[in-house]
Amino acid sequence: MHYKRFILVYMYLMYMINKLLGAIVGAVIGQVVAKKEGAVLGALVGFAVGHFVDEIIDSG
Repeated sequence: MHYKRFILVYMYLMYMINKLLGAIVGAVIGQVVAKKEGAVLGALVGFAVGHFVDEIIDSG
């Protein structure tokens, strides 16, 4: 019975790690763009890149 809980916790942790990795990559690239092009464009690029990385990781 405990294996079901283990699987759920494992799946949740992997989901959160994927989201965190996408957010970190997006934030780093957003900061680089923000220094060169401005804060608004940096935020938009960071969000887009983070979402794209998250989708790539989720797809396998």
